[in-house]
Amino acid sequence: MIAEIPIKKIKFNPNKDSSEKIYQALKNENTPKYTVYDDQNKTIPAEVLDSKVKFNFDLPKDKFRRAYIEKVIHVKILMENMKPVSWKTFKLVPLNIDSKVLQKNSMIHDGILENEFLAIKFSKNGTLSVTDKQTGHLFKDQLCYEDTGDLGNEYVYRAPKNSRPIFSSDFPNKIVIKENNSFVGKVEIKVKMRIPVSMNKKLKEEQEEHLDYRLRTAQRSGRFTDFTIQTEVTLEKGSRRIGIRTSFDNNSMDHRVRALFSTGLQTKEHYADSIFEVVKRPMLLCQ
Repeated sequence: MIAEIPIKKIKFNPNKDSSEKIYQALKNENTPKYTVYDDQNKTIPAEVLDSKVKFNFDLPKDKFRRAYIEKVIHVKILMENMKPVSWKTFKLVPLNIDSKVLQKNSMIHDGILENEFLAIKFSKNGTLSVTDKQTGHLFKDQLCYEDTGDLGNEYVYRAPKNSRPIFSSDFPNKIVIKENNSFVGKVEIKVKMRIPVSMNKKLKEEQEEHLDYRLRTAQRSGRFTDFTIQTEVTLEKGSRRIGIRTSFDNNSMDHRVRALFSTGLQTKEHYADSIFEVVKRPMLLCQ
């Protein structure tokens, strides 16, 4: 939950006082650090996101409206066990604490994002290593993007023969901490891949000939373009789930992009779901 809370309010007379000076004074004032308490006087995980100065009016019942300028802060609070159609009371208190103490209580330390259940290590190539703290199991090389050509039709994917996939882990990845406090950690991974702009001209000919997609021999174009992928990885306090949000601007045609997650399983068969059935299939490498 995000709440807007006024921390300072100055009333003034628009005919006499300078609203500009009041505005600038509030804007330039340092915003103190705060902590949040519930109605049981227990500390609640919270973060001040930003501050804002704005103009408004009071509307007294027996007087004309009164102008004021106030400074507000936006506070993000972790809400737990909130009953439906209910309310809770919180108290905002200035906090005298240095940044080292705040950093100690945050969820990201030394490149690792973790809570009670999971620990996520970010590799330089943009992949993740996830440790399940309950079982001790380590899942390596997670979240690698794969780009391949596609000469199939509107229903079926078909990779061109002898064409190698392009992986995001083969390009420089920029890793930035976007949010880090006691109840949520968010890391952004940004990679600029270079991929072909399309399949070559032969694919259009084979499509116009209505050639079966299994017999097509077109290859990927020799012209390349940038393909930038931004990924936000989020982990919240008390959660067993990793949030992943991926965005990109696609300027290429005739290709498929997948996010790969390694299971580490060794098996000869797998189950694939479709609209009306779950199909058992052998594990065979694409030729």
